Amino acid sequence: MPKYGPYLPDIEKKVHDKISELEFDPKYIFDTNIHQERFYTAPCRDKKGDKVVFKMRTEDYQETKASFRREIKINQLFTKFYARSKKLSVPKFVDGDSEHVPEWMVYGFIEGYEAGDFYNGLEKGNIDKFPLEDLISGIKNMQKMSAFAQGEIKLKTQKYTDFKKAYEKYRGNLSPFFAQEEIEKGVEILQSGKKLLDEKSGIITHGDFHPGNLIITPGEKAAIIDWYYVHLNNMAFDIAFFYLEISDREFQKQVLGKFFEKMKVDKTGFWHLFRLDILRLVPQKINVFYDALGILEPKKEDYYVNLTPKGVAKLETNLEAFRKALAGEDFM
Repeated sequence: MPKYGPYLPDIEKKVHDKISELEFDPKYIFDTNIHQERFYTAPCRDKKGDKVVFKMRTEDYQETKASFRREIKINQLFTKFYARSKKLSVPKFVDGDSEHVPEWMVYGFIEGYEAGDFYNGLEKGNIDKFPLEDLISGIKNMQKMSAFAQGEIKLKTQKYTDFKKAYEKYRGNLSPFFAQEEIEKGVEILQSGKKLLDEKSGIITHGDFHPGNLIITPGEKAAIIDWYYVHLNNMAFDIAFFYLEISDREFQKQVLGKFFEKMKVDKTGFWHLFRLDILRLVPQKINVFYDALGILEPKKEDYYVNLTPKGVAKLETNLEAFRKALAGEDFM
C-alpha cells in the first residue's frame, strides 16, 4: 500500500496509460517503492529515442495539486526565459497538462550526475571540481527572471508570518540541543526582522536548494532541477538552505564568498537576512533527522548514536549555524 494519502485512485493505471499514450519507453515501470509520495518520476525515451523525464502527481492534497500545477507553469516560463539568456541550465519543458487530473509533465533529461543528496551533501573530494561560479551566476540570473515572471504566474510569497509559523512548528526539535531561553531568543530575533523579511520577499527562490537538486553536466556546468517548491522569498534564502546542507566549512566560505563577489549585495542587509533564514531553516532541517530516528522523544545522545557519521556531520553543521545566528556571529 502506498504511504501517501489520500492518494489518487488507480494511479498505477493512470501512469501506465499516459506513458503508453505518449509512446514512451520508461526506464522503470510504476513501483510504489521507487516513486516519491507527491509524484511519480521516470526517465524515458520518447518516440524519437531522445531522453526525457516523465512526472505525474500522485498525491491528492490541495497544496500538492497547486504546487505541481505551479511547477508545470514555472518550467514553461523557464524554457522561454532561458532560451534567451543561456546563463543557467534548467530542464527544458517539452509537454504537460495542468488542467486535468492528475497533472503530468515531460521535460528534457539533463546528462550529468547529482552533486550529492539531501543527507550526504557534497563529498569532500568533489568540492574542488564543483562549478561554483557557474551556479552563483545562475542564481544572479534568477533575479533577472523575477521581473520576467511577475504577472505570468502566481507564486506564493514567504514573509515574516510564514517564517514565524515554520519556527513555531519545528522549534521543539531544538530542545535537546539548546536551552529554552536560547530558543526564545530565536523568536525575538525573527520578530526583529519582520520589516526586512516583508520588504525583501520578491525574489524567485528554488525552495529546496540542496545538492541532490543540482546536476553537474559533462561540461562542468550546474543545472538546477525540481522546481516543485518554487516561491518568492529573499535573496539569501536559497544560499542559506544550501549552506546548511554542506558540512565542509571551507566550502561554505567559498559559497558565501563567491555569492558576494558575483551578486555585489549589501553585506549588512544580506547578513541580517541570512541570519533570519538560518534561524527559520535549522529547526526544520533537524526535523528530517528527527523523523529518521523514529523515536518519540529523542534525546541528544540518540542523534549521535543512531545517525550515520555523515548525518552527524550535517547535524553539527546545523547546530553550529544556529548558534552563530543566535550570537550574530560572522558566517565567513
